Amino acid sequence: MKINKRIIFASVLTAGSVVATVSAQGSLSKEITVDKEIVPQEREAQRLPLLPQTIRPDIKTYKLNWSARAVEVSPASEVRVLPPAAWNDAIAPQPYRGYVSAGYMPALQFGVSAGYRLVDNGRTQANVALQYDGTNYKGSPRLFNGMKPEYRYNYQTFRLGADISHKFGDNRTLGAGVRYMHLSYNNPIWYTQQVVQDYQDGGFNNISGELASDEYSFTQKADRIDGNINWNHALDAFSYGLNFRTGYFGYGKSPSNLGGFKGAGNVYFGFDADFRLKLGDKSSVGVVASYELVNYRKLSRAATPWINDDVYGFSYTSFNKGKNGVVDATAYFRTDADTYSMLLGVHLSSRSGDDKGTLVYPEVRLAWMPTQQFSAYVRAGGGNVRLNTLGRLWDADPYACSFQQVSPSYEKWRGDGGINIGPFEGMTVELWGGYTRWGRLALPTRPIAMTYADVNSVNFDLGYTGLYGSGRFTSIHYGAAVGYKYGSVVAVRLSYEGAPDGEDKGYSQWLDRAKSQFKASVSVNPIKNLGIKLEYGIRNGRRMYMQPEPNYTKTDEHVSVSLGTAASLDLGAYYNINERFTVWADAENILNRRWQLCYGVMNPGLTGLVGVTYKF
Repeated sequence: MKINKRIIFASVLTAGSVVATVSAQGSLSKEITVDKEIVPQEREAQRLPLLPQTIRPDIKTYKLNWSARAVEVSPASEVRVLPPAAWNDAIAPQPYRGYVSAGYMPALQFGVSAGYRLVDNGRTQANVALQYDGTNYKGSPRLFNGMKPEYRYNYQTFRLGADISHKFGDNRTLGAGVRYMHLSYNNPIWYTQQVVQDYQDGGFNNISGELASDEYSFTQKADRIDGNINWNHALDAFSYGLNFRTGYFGYGKSPSNLGGFKGAGNVYFGFDADFRLKLGDKSSVGVVASYELVNYRKLSRAATPWINDDVYGFSYTSFNKGKNGVVDATAYFRTDADTYSMLLGVHLSSRSGDDKGTLVYPEVRLAWMPTQQFSAYVRAGGGNVRLNTLGRLWDADPYACSFQQVSPSYEKWRGDGGINIGPFEGMTVELWGGYTRWGRLALPTRPIAMTYADVNSVNFDLGYTGLYGSGRFTSIHYGAAVGYKYGSVVAVRLSYEGAPDGEDKGYSQWLDRAKSQFKASVSVNPIKNLGIKLEYGIRNGRRMYMQPEPNYTKTDEHVSVSLGTAASLDLGAYYNINERFTVWADAENILNRRWQLCYGVMNPGLTGLVGVTYKF
């Protein structure tokens, strides 16, 4: 057995001190013998994960967490400016079973959220939560012809969700969840009779009338339902998980003055399976597979304004285009060693519907960490397919065409990598970049041209809405970040990310086609119950490519329209009065900068919420 030299030295030194003291006193003559076995304890070494995840900057140009927007992915696990339900660590139900939170800003925003754990007995958990968000403001976007009509923007969103899970023994779990959302927002972009008449008299360059006003806007409503049932079973060497999911997204009936037609909708069904077999302590093989089918109903061409014999009206054409589906599967071998991790696999995807095709690509993931302060990773593959359901298109752009079926997006090749350095005395450095070649990618656009139907009639195909262009696209992005953290008191982060600028190139996750993004944030916790965060972000080169022709397959005739530079200074704070009560406030875009979120839709300028959270 190896004895630590420091332990032996300390023991000898202590014994020598005792002997010296006894000799000095001269009154003690008793010999003391200490007999004890010293068993040194080796401290377990902790290493960083071998698959580091780089924290990407937000892809959105704004953070209206109380808006009508909803996404199907989980939010990033980082502290953000306060949403209506306050910061996550302020409303966590533990050790309480419920919470309620509300925030308000006069005549602009209001948000309330609540949740309660109905059952929690160690094996069964059942939760329910709801949230309401609303906002109301005015804006005057600069349109493609230089006009700046004044619009009023309204969003009303209600969400309700519930989930339950139960453990059978120590290695089996059954879970289920359901989520419902109702949204209502005004769609201001509409052609007036004057615009139609100007075009009929002199063509596209003669348009001088106001493109739209509140008189011609209408309220768009939609309902969304998502649900899933999952089963997970873990054995000694074999584990698997099964998940069935389904959902519905449907637009409501249009106003009577716009035709009163029933909105389009789609239903999707999905099934996911994950099988894994351990080959030893560090290696495993597995298969991940999924199937998804979307079924469209009541699709129609958007309302078409027309003039005939000085009579102004709208026409509609209904049609159904059926189904789109995708089968996706990856078989892999994975090993996790002390200083590296490796995954080698084969990825297959097959599309059915209006754009059939099968793709087979390798899947490679490598990570290397020679020390605790350095790690690097690289990933390469391709063939991923994403069905463009109406709900997913709405997530990206709520003003896009609500009647259009868009073919699935799919990758050709993709690769990305990064380096993480630190922490050194609280300092970290991150470098990352990626490349993806899309065979087809749906991106929001807008139509701006009009075509004659006959001598006395003019049509505006997909007039008030946008539509999605769907073509080949090269996605490139690169970035760097520096961070510093001093315990739990101060955290600072600076990041920059860039992308090329072009109609068929950029960063696929930046739907506003920004060329660069810079963010700086500082979070401080001067005392235990107080937290403050200040963040500044700026996005340059934002634009949307307009389609002069209704035929969205013509990708060589698009016109670039600037959306303005998005620059926002945000401030948020919370204070825990006690374990149950938290007061919080936030202000976004303190400098009141204005820009277009998407074409024709202005941001609200200075916004904020002040609220309170109560846990019970």
